Amino acid sequence: MRGGHQMNIDIEGQTIYLFGGWDGTNDLADFWSFNIPVLFFLFFFFFLFFFFLFFFFFFLSFFFTFFFFFFDNLQIFFSFYYEKAGEWNCLSNDTSKDGGPIPRSCHKVCFDQINKHLYVLGGYIDADQRSSNHLNSDFFRYDTKSNTWFKISSNTTAEGGPELISDHQMVIDSENQMIYIFGGRLDFFFFLTILFKKKILCFKKFSKYNKI
Repeated sequence: MRGGHQMNIDIEGQTIYLFGGWDGTNDLADFWSFNIPVLFFLFFFFFLFFFFLFFFFFFLSFFFTFFFFFFDNLQIFFSFYYEKAGEWNCLSNDTSKDGGPIPRSCHKVCFDQINKHLYVLGGYIDADQRSSNHLNSDFFRYDTKSNTWFKISSNTTAEGGPELISDHQMVIDSENQMIYIFGGRLDFFFFLTILFKKKILCFKKFSKYNKI
């Protein structure tokens, strides 16, 4: 059981990513992926089946020879495919040990479909866990191709970006490489109504936040 976690999906890769949350006692920093079984190959199989069935009366002997050879190899393929699909995979038990975010909840993530990057910003810190090190608004990127974390910023506020916020909204325009952040809360009763956008082509030196 958890709440305050975040999920996003790689549509092309048919993979769901889940990060962080709260288990009722502690904030979490575990990171998971889930491979979605797709029906494309089943449709492909039935298409071929009816295609060959159409020519059944013309190529009877050829049909049976090829079909059983194809079916045997298709069974091998599906047995391998479904071993990988429909299963959860723990990418990390604690992302902070992998150069990623510390445990958090009520944060936001977005997924860049072009570069296959996952972005993490914000989060709620319990009062008894707050310190000067944890109150900075850090910003992270996860590369799904190399399975590595990169800290884009240790303090987005110092760079003209949003403060440490939670329950905000964050979306990405992958084509124009732009992230949009809106709303959220700095503390339990204080809500933001500021919209930021961040160009993400360059991260280390040239990236800037713009208040719209």
